[in-house]
Amino acid sequence: MATETHTRGDTRPIVVNLLQEDGTPYDLSGCTVALHVNTAAACLTVFGTVPDVLLGAVLFDVNALDLPPRARRATVEVTWSDGTQENAGEFVLNTVERC
Repeated sequence: MATETHTRGDTRPIVVNLLQEDGTPYDLSGCTVALHVNTAAACLTVFGTVPDVLLGAVLFDVNALDLPPRARRATVEVTWSDGTQENAGEFVLNTVERC
């Protein structure tokens, strides 16, 4: 499982690229994409921004979560235009302090 490290206070969003098995980007037209972060107490959700629906890239502002430093499991979920949902991948979100 891949690890994405996020420094608290950074304004750079986490970028997740959603690709099909053949490497072609997903067409995210009409979709919503959410990042679910598992904490000890709850599952926190951040909705992504899709800058170009044909590139398959999704931006997540994890600063909205205000997470203390620690590694957590994160799941990307796509809700397609027909309402079906799909787990599009998992990774470890490692939050660290700036100093």
